[in-house]
Amino acid sequence: MGNDPLDVLQPPGEADAWDEQRLAPPAETGIYAVDAEARKLHAAADFLGTVSRRYATPVAPGVIVGLLIVILVYYLATSVQNAFFDALNPAPRRG
Repeated sequence: MGNDPLDVLQPPGEADAWDEQRLAPPAETGIYAVDAEARKLHAAADFLGTVSRRYATPVAPGVIVGLLIVILVYYLATSVQNAFFDALNPAPRRG
């Protein structure tokens, strides 16, 4: 039939070059319990803070969805507010 379109794809390069600096290790306090806990927390934060760009959330769709959610919540809130206003303040009768 034809060529396989997957043959032209290249594997992703090293895309883990983040703009932020890596976490600095915690300062030593001299108290073993505090220092040991600080080292454990630092290791967990360092491990959890490294997300491959391949699996990271795309920025543009995330911003668009966020804006749509804000707009939706705004319209729902104003429509509920108007419904309460109309229920509590009926229109004056014209004679």
